[in-house]
Amino acid sequence: MKDPINIAANPHSPGTFNTATSKRTQGENVKVYYLPPQEKVKSRVKYARDSALSWYNEIMDYNFDKPSIQYNTGHFTQLVWKGVKKIGTGIAIHSYNDGRNQGNVVIVVTQYYPPGNYEGKYLKKHVTRPKKIEVVHEI
Repeated sequence: MKDPINIAANPHSPGTFNTATSKRTQGENVKVYYLPPQEKVKSRVKYARDSALSWYNEIMDYNFDKPSIQYNTGHFTQLVWKGVKKIGTGIAIHSYNDGRNQGNVVIVVTQYYPPGNYEGKYLKKHVTRPKKIEVVHEI
């Protein structure tokens, strides 16, 4: 797709985990999978789905009675932020062999426009309690 958010999500590497500045134009979640050489790389769709499930399952640590962005729930709050209009996901797969270790690295980057995860009144408005809270294992 030629959408700017999809283009921006694709070229990421492990060194670009956060874009948390006051002038940011998009939110971002990153998940990295390190695979040993004997483990075969699965489909990109599976990594995207598993990443989204991992981020969503942070709901179990989120306190809806005292909303705040914490290190263990920030992926969840960005994922479900009500104001997001566009989402783009990019997946990079890289083989490595540094002489001691080898395998594959799969990097999943999802970007959100406009960004979410603002503290205060915005958080309570954009991250609302679902009718039922549960861990999701499969889509």
